Amino acid sequence: MWWPGPPKGSADILSVVPDEWQINLRFASPAPSQRGGQLKIYRPQYLEKLESLWSDPGWSASCLNVLNSLGGDRRASRGAGLSPSRFPQLRQAQQDAFRLTQYEPGFLWGPPGTGKTTTLGMMLASCLIQFPATHILLLSTTNVAADEALIAVDAALAEIPSSQALRNKCQRIGNHFIVGKYEKRRHLLPVADEAALKRLVQLEAGRPDPAHVQAYDRRKREVEAARKALGLWLGSKPGAPH
Repeated sequence: MWWPGPPKGSADILSVVPDEWQINLRFASPAPSQRGGQLKIYRPQYLEKLESLWSDPGWSASCLNVLNSLGGDRRASRGAGLSPSRFPQLRQAQQDAFRLTQYEPGFLWGPPGTGKTTTLGMMLASCLIQFPATHILLLSTTNVAADEALIAVDAALAEIPSSQALRNKCQRIGNHFIVGKYEKRRHLLPVADEAALKRLVQLEAGRPDPAHVQAYDRRKREVEAARKALGLWLGSKPGAPH
């Protein structure tokens, strides 16, 4: 957030309490203008970034080439034999999704709750088993989605006997994960400092009310410090990432 002043200043938004029409600030420099002054909030710059890319002739031409190529038969050289046979509980449509690995790119679409994440987890688990030398980089637009997808892979591998070695080779890269989701899957976290991890678990469990500014600020600072300390221990396991 910023204000034109005088004097001109800015601050970090600590928390928002919609029911009270309240926005709590921190790190204000200098102090906000007096009552009646104007405060402005920086909007997330999502569409602006896309617009700037689209204005670049090189990027826009490349994007149009990709779009025009999607209608063709772009078969990939790897994954053509991916089989859903290890997961007989899958519906026919989910089994059909395994053929997507034959194409570059492939799209798995479905309304919420239709099993897309579960299907993805079983597809990647099957790929790791059938092609053990394959390295897979699993990306998403949010950390929460990345957590859910990786956990789906681990859950699928857990259904297959003698897959523990493959499960140990999977790892969550980065320190912006939700610790509680990995309570029974610590093998996915390449963390050497268990004390730092437990501290983060405690902080996540004790989230104060955003309206309690001092407690919320203190907890947010502690979370930021804990994640920074935890990041020092995020390395690589032998044979990872898969």
